[in-house]
Amino acid sequence: MRKIFESFLFLSILLVCACSDPTGIGESLLPDDNLFDVSDTVLNVKLTTIREDSIRTDSLGNYVLGYLKDDPDFGTTKASIFTQVGLSFNNINFDNSVVYDSLVLHLDYSFSYGDTLARQTIKVHTLKDSLNSSEDHYMYDDFYYDDNPVGMLSNHQHNINYADTITRPLLIGEDTVNNQILPFMPQLSIRLDDDLGESFYQEIIENDDTLDQNSPFDNNTQFLQYFRGFYITVDETASDDNLMISYNLASSNSRLALYYHTETKSYIYGDTINGVVDSTELTNYSYPTQPLNFVISNSLESINQITNNYNGTKAMEAIGNSNSDIAYSIGMGGLNIGVEIEGIDDDFFNNIAIHKATLQLKEAEPNNFERYFVPPILFASSLNENGNFLPIEDYAVQVLTNSFYETGGFVTREDSISNNTYLINCSTFIQNYVEGEISGPLVLTPSANWLNVLSTQVFTVPLNSRYFIPSRVKLANGGSESDTKLVLKYSKITN
Repeated sequence: MRKIFESFLFLSILLVCACSDPTGIGESLLPDDNLFDVSDTVLNVKLTTIREDSIRTDSLGNYVLGYLKDDPDFGTTKASIFTQVGLSFNNINFDNSVVYDSLVLHLDYSFSYGDTLARQTIKVHTLKDSLNSSEDHYMYDDFYYDDNPVGMLSNHQHNINYADTITRPLLIGEDTVNNQILPFMPQLSIRLDDDLGESFYQEIIENDDTLDQNSPFDNNTQFLQYFRGFYITVDETASDDNLMISYNLASSNSRLALYYHTETKSYIYGDTINGVVDSTELTNYSYPTQPLNFVISNSLESINQITNNYNGTKAMEAIGNSNSDIAYSIGMGGLNIGVEIEGIDDDFFNNIAIHKATLQLKEAEPNNFERYFVPPILFASSLNENGNFLPIEDYAVQVLTNSFYETGGFVTREDSISNNTYLINCSTFIQNYVEGEISGPLVLTPSANWLNVLSTQVFTVPLNSRYFIPSRVKLANGGSESDTKLVLKYSKITN
């Protein structure tokens, strides 16, 4: 019998309302063990490292930039950004009193992964190809850009957590407003070539509203044809190999800013020796400089390009090999883990009711967190009849009850002494699998946190494309002596 997903949600609500302690699906409905035959058993599981297919990496909000090298286990991962910028309003024009100062790209910090003291050489190139926001874009997509960068920060060390309060008017080139107390938000700021900034400035000066002309600065459609955007990347040959930083491009603090000031005229009058009144013209400049902001927003297109190289690594040897002692997982479209439960098709499952099934996954070795931390969550999904991966139904109860830790997938014992363990409640998945309503397999994907899952339409978005964090973990494969296993609580059904 095929269940409709909406019906499952409704039944889940009824189940949650009936259960005062939803620690396991149906578990609170059981009578005491001495009144009912409840048994426990353990099934072996086999883990297989799976290379992730290309995932969507547009419309993310947060975009990752950096380079990681993790030999001999995971190899290298590099993340770069393609992005459009747009006008903040239409019909932009300057009068002749405006003086150009600089053009600066600002990116708002979101989070970091790796060594925050690492140094990076960041380059900004202009795009030759146009980005199309009406199309889906994926991690391997590539676009032509100008080889010569228009901006660069060499050997840069980020001040991700730095914050200051500005209480003075700032000089030309500094970002502020007149005589206001301004919190200076932590952000990456790269000054771009004046040739690019002055070309913008000149077009704006020449944009006359009284003339019937098609200026690039009249509207976004014309501007995006005039300027196609940026390619932002790190030079891995001149950067440390242990830092990625996520930038919130949806933030208003992420922008392209053209800084300018205005000039005014004044006169000084004085008497000459012969009594003739003379005057001297002075030019006074307004301070501080002001920004004309170009937006980077969700209405425009931004794409994360992710490149993983596993050549010569232990992870490469484990891909597709269920007999490997270790299964490897890495986020951001890297490596997932497939789960095969041994004995799940045996006669053992005839005439039994499953009360609770817990998948226990053990980290292969302790993580000292000096370099990279493990995924906070391993997100479980299964293949539906249309060939798409969807979260297992057990997560629906978790979503409905807001009991984020009941279904599991969260790492436990997260310290540098004992190995980490993931516990996943998959009771409904196992029952549906036994009944033939799910063809499998069960796939584990690194995820950032449940808030990401819940706020991004968990049951409709492509898996992994919204769980953007480059964390990685090595799990011990299952076996008779392994702590990686499936623990079942069940009862026999008798006629």
